[in-house]
Amino acid sequence: MKKTVAMLLAALMVLSLFACGSGTEEEQGGDSLGSADGGAPAAMGEDGGYADDDVDHFARETYDFAYIYTAPSSLSAMMLEAFRTLGEVYNFTMIDSTGNSNPDQYISNMRTLANNGIDGFVLDADPSVNSRIFEVADELGVPYIALFNGYRDDSGSSLVPTVMLDGYTSGYTSVKWLCDHYKDYFGDIDTSRIGLMSLTYSTAPDLQARSDGAIDAFKEAFPENEHLISELDTVSGTLDETTAFNLASTEFTMRTDVDIDYWIVGNVVEMLSVGVARAAELLEIDDRVIITDVGSDMLSAEWNSGYDGCWVSCLAISNYLYTGPAALGLIALADGRCTPESLWQKVKEDTDKCAVWKTDSEMVTRNTYKDYFNSVADEFGVARPY
Repeated sequence: MKKTVAMLLAALMVLSLFACGSGTEEEQGGDSLGSADGGAPAAMGEDGGYADDDVDHFARETYDFAYIYTAPSSLSAMMLEAFRTLGEVYNFTMIDSTGNSNPDQYISNMRTLANNGIDGFVLDADPSVNSRIFEVADELGVPYIALFNGYRDDSGSSLVPTVMLDGYTSGYTSVKWLCDHYKDYFGDIDTSRIGLMSLTYSTAPDLQARSDGAIDAFKEAFPENEHLISELDTVSGTLDETTAFNLASTEFTMRTDVDIDYWIVGNVVEMLSVGVARAAELLEIDDRVIITDVGSDMLSAEWNSGYDGCWVSCLAISNYLYTGPAALGLIALADGRCTPESLWQKVKEDTDKCAVWKTDSEMVTRNTYKDYFNSVADEFGVARPY
């Protein structure tokens, strides 16, 4: 079976070479995830999917899993790398497959992989079509975990086991941090002249929830400044740096020296922060702008290169805090120790059919990010990045 899957991977990789793209990533629940322990598997239907499950992962054959994502992006590449690192600790391989932004191709790849004996899927699916994708996954009978975007019924009950970030809380937390620390960057200023800029992507519910949280955090901190809130929707262009640059440049130009002297900026994903920071620097107002976002890979790279500008903080989510629960949950399903309904009982809400694992996160700055990522690596027993 491994030989067949390897041959299939080669074919799928040929298809993915013709596409490239940029994607999004996405209050903290989830139990601590340490190193794997040895022991006998639990009975079918019991709680499981944790790193401290009493299971010897190397007492079985190596599982072959597939990470299937909507389109190639820096995020999917980082997730794949993290999955493969964890595979060495928890005895699985991870191949990747993409629909290249075509839902029919995505589903076709799923069917092909299932027919060739794949042991499980991690499904990173477009929210606009994920209901069909999860229907097909159920038809195929292959264990799966949803990543970043889950699926709920009309009453709000989660229908599939999902690993994702709490959208509202993440947006709230990131902007609240700026509201709490603005004096560190602006000094003791007239707060009536502080405005909020929140860049969102309204057609993605989780991303819009992040912007909603950011706006509420600002309103709580500065209740008299509600008229100084600008929510800019990147659906007018693309969820990328250029759209963010254009929107922010226009807003800065229109309102700077009119009614706003200082800006707090919250972005639902980190590539938007790149565009906003460039705009502030070009307009030479970066000493009166502080920026944060949900996501940390791009800013960490900037800090590694010595950056010390107006993009001052971010809500960090280690890639292992997404991939770890997803991999461990999928292993529990493939082992037959859990059903989708019994997985992750410790974090399951009573109203959900299947649990949603909400990833942990932490606000970081250029002075703290290395310690954060090293501590998560230690938790999973993988090499420290710094």
